[in-house]
Parts: sequence; C-alpha cells; structure tokens
Amino acid sequence: MCLHLGDWAEKIPFDYNDHIHTHTIFIRCRKIAIICVQNDACGTLQGLEPIIDNLPPDLSQVQLSELITEFQFVSHNLKNRPEFMTTLIKGSPHIEAIVPNEFELNDLEFELRGALMLRNLKAISPGFKLNGLTPEQSEAAILKGDVSFIR
Repeated sequence: MCLHLGDWAEKIPFDYNDHIHTHTIFIRCRKIAIICVQNDACGTLQGLEPIIDNLPPDLSQVQLSELITEFQFVSHNLKNRPEFMTTLIKGSPHIEAIVPNEFELNDLEFELRGALMLRNLKAISPGFKLNGLTPEQSEAAILKGDVSFIR
C-alpha cells in the first residue's frame, strides 16, 4: 500500500519499520509511505479493506503507526498463506504462487495487536501516553488491543 502523507512527514524525512515475524516492511521518504507484506499475495490488504476504505485523508503519525500495526496483526493471523515457488521456463526463472481461494484469519488475539501497537508507538515516541493517563496506564490500555486512532 502506498500513501501520501501530510506536512508533518517533512519534519522527519525518513522512517523505517520492519517486523520479521509478520513479514511486514514499512518505509517512508518524506510524504510518501509504503507498507508491504512480503508473502501474502495481497491477503492482508484484502482483509484490511474496511479500514482502508475509511481512512482519514491526512493520516497523523500516530494513525500511520496504527495502520502499520493493522498490517502486522492481520498478516500474523492469516490462516493459509500462498505457496511461492520459482520455476525455470526455457531457462528463465519465473515466480509462481498457489493462492488460497479465500483468505481466512485465525482466531484473533487482541493482546498481540496491543503489543504490536505499543511497539510501533514507542518507535515514534518513547514516552507515548494517552490523554489523561500516565505512561503506565497508557501502556496497559494499549496492551489490551482495542485502542484505535483511526476508527
């Protein structure tokens, strides 16, 4: 997914985030951001359509962190991943995939979403806290997995 961000993105011209266990990469150069799941044949994107369709037009840095979290969370929970293989056709390599007919999710553990969200929020602001809460209370609330800045 490619996003065009607001003016806030010019202040810190580069950002990067990867998460090996969820096969996700995020890279941002100024106002252009790319979020990629490396081995899902767009299954994560398909699962996130309801969220993506309702994104605000100018994501804040915190909202972008949540979107990264959503990609990581859905990617982690894909039930059947595509199978990729490289074949040689007349001496040239070709990448092929066996894609499931339907993308399904495992039972969701929202505590994992909370842990991913906390990780991503701390990456942009180590002392992140929710309005009216201490850092410790904020961390406990986020770890429950139901805090949202884009819904």
